[in-house]
Amino acid sequence: MNESAGGVRSSLLLFIALVSVQAVPGRADLSEIDWIVGASVGYSEFRFRPKIDSSLAFPSYDLSVAASWRRLYATAVYGGSMQDANVSEEDTSGNADRRDFDLTVGWQVGKGFGVFAGYKDGRTRLRLEPREDEENALAAFEERYGQEGPYVGASYSHYTERYGIFGVSVAYAMLDADNQFVADPDGADEGELPEFDDLTGSVNGDAEGFSYGLSWTRPLGAELLYRASLKINDYEQDLSFEGQRFDSLDQRFVSFMMGVSYVF
Repeated sequence: MNESAGGVRSSLLLFIALVSVQAVPGRADLSEIDWIVGASVGYSEFRFRPKIDSSLAFPSYDLSVAASWRRLYATAVYGGSMQDANVSEEDTSGNADRRDFDLTVGWQVGKGFGVFAGYKDGRTRLRLEPREDEENALAAFEERYGQEGPYVGASYSHYTERYGIFGVSVAYAMLDADNQFVADPDGADEGELPEFDDLTGSVNGDAEGFSYGLSWTRPLGAELLYRASLKINDYEQDLSFEGQRFDSLDQRFVSFMMGVSYVF
């Protein structure tokens, strides 16, 4: 990670620490804390066009637990694919799965407006094998694409008595990219610089970009809530391999989820 990126990331981590301290009630009466547990199911799509031609689509789930105290809240969400996605490339085929973990702390600044910060970890794994048994074909192999690091953002929610709460959010993330690549069987010719498909082994770098979210929450009773959400993570990776740079590699993860939460 370069010096300027390291400075920005340090600032993000400091902001998370400050919000986290504010989110701890301290000596507050524990009866003032509202706890919310939830479960959702939906559909997700992962794209990494510089590496894989096809989009990976799979049914998904997430489980969440949240605590709120006055204007402060903290949320932990774990989710992933319920079923493997089919992968169909020119020379290989197989399947893929996904898992994500997010930890967020936030503060409601004013009516409808809030700020938040957190730490995320997302992993995509592909298990592939060649379509044909050729002399230069790879054996069955596995690739992994991971990102983890801090993010900060802002949100706005609008309450209506008839339809519930509509929310929108945007966040900026600066992540560490941790990839495990397998090189194209053709490889680079002697004396030529490797192309992106020629990268192999553990290839690390930086990933940064924005996340956008839309949500709708509606009470189903005194303690039960219905929630639907759409989230888009749009990041670009910068990688280095044997002294060569590969910049602005687009990676996108989109999820649409619906579920229920219980307040107690």
